[in-house]
Amino acid sequence: MDKLYIQSLLLHTTIGCLTWEKQILQTVIVSLEMGIDCKTISLTDSIESTHNYALLSEQLIAFARVAKYDLIETLAEKLAQFIHQEYPMIKQLKLSLEKPGAIPHAKTVGVIIERTFD
Repeated sequence: MDKLYIQSLLLHTTIGCLTWEKQILQTVIVSLEMGIDCKTISLTDSIESTHNYALLSEQLIAFARVAKYDLIETLAEKLAQFIHQEYPMIKQLKLSLEKPGAIPHAKTVGVIIERTFD
């Protein structure tokens, strides 16, 4: 399967279990690998026959801005569900979500989920 990817997209969201975290926007970083069929898409060489990654990026930024979750695991799952709902032609998805600075002495913490859709 061919893959389209977006790497290190910055999202600003309300995320965390602590009281102060629920009152601010924090930066999280999402990266996606989406299973697509480049051979079929290339036959038309048209944006209408593919996945508009600029639009998807804008949609994820907007989704995250209004989201409010305690756990990065929950946000990752909700982002995956949103992508599947908006882009049902994507049959495979690998999504990594990082929360930089979440713990001292570590650059980042994160979760990676992989989904296959029917």
